[in-house]
Amino acid sequence: MEFSDFDQREYPTVKPRVGYAEWAPTYETSVPALLDIGILERIQSVPWSETRQCLDLACGTGRTGAWLASKGVSCIEGIDLTREMLAQAAKKTLYRRLHEGSVEKTALSAATSDLLVMSLADEHRDQSAPA
Repeated sequence: MEFSDFDQREYPTVKPRVGYAEWAPTYETSVPALLDIGILERIQSVPWSETRQCLDLACGTGRTGAWLASKGVSCIEGIDLTREMLAQAAKKTLYRRLHEGSVEKTALSAATSDLLVMSLADEHRDQSAPA
């Protein structure tokens, strides 16, 4: 994708996998919680603690997973494009399993989860995935 129409400052761009690998160690301290956790807190229609199996798409460092666990979600799996983000999520020891891969093609069965959650990832696209 050509970014020059959008970025007149000519910032360097990198693919999501590269950028998030570099960002993983400082991600949680540099992203305001109001962008994801603050929004999740406002959702009243989901009975979080009744969730049997949750898939945290683009789970990153596990910040959303930790919030889900605090709301009583006991069985959480995560998938993320970036190995370094998954390493941060693994340190939280709250995911049943973590998968490395794109949310666009998870290879996970849709029938295994009754709740899917994704925060702060809808603006990215795995450049290796077909358009």
